Amino acid sequence: MSRTLQEKQDRLRVYLAGRWSDPGLVVREFRELSDGWSRVTYSLTVARHGQPSELIIQVERESGVVIGSSVARDFSILRAMEDTPVPSPVPHLQESDPAILGGPFIVVERREGTCFDMFNRKDREVLAAHWDRQSALPSSVLDVIVDVHGVPVDRLAFLPSAPSAS
Repeated sequence: MSRTLQEKQDRLRVYLAGRWSDPGLVVREFRELSDGWSRVTYSLTVARHGQPSELIIQVERESGVVIGSSVARDFSILRAMEDTPVPSPVPHLQESDPAILGGPFIVVERREGTCFDMFNRKDREVLAAHWDRQSALPSSVLDVIVDVHGVPVDRLAFLPSAPSAS
């Protein structure tokens, strides 16, 4: 692990131990997953109060490609999805202090699945193969879109473009 990554892991361990009131918190795994356009993404496994927890951290970049993108907004959206049929990770923490990981960040549970990159030729080929053989993937994506449209509007009132619930 690089010195910089080790330093981030150390700062993160102190931060999580404090936020979760667990001075014995142990970071068992910490690795950078990708260098995204608007986020730096980390995967980690911690022992929180002795129980393993698999997490994802997304750190906002100072100058991300996606305009208007913020981890604070994403965290609020994930909170709005709780207790709905929409398959989304449980949001645990939101932090605005850039001193810990280099920018504001959120901590969410790690969910099983694949994140396809539409700019990656191999990912596009995999998706096309699902479509061609009429696998369950395309219809499951449509099911999720339907579930998103079923989320009560008042849960998303914090979004500037959200329609009024009345």
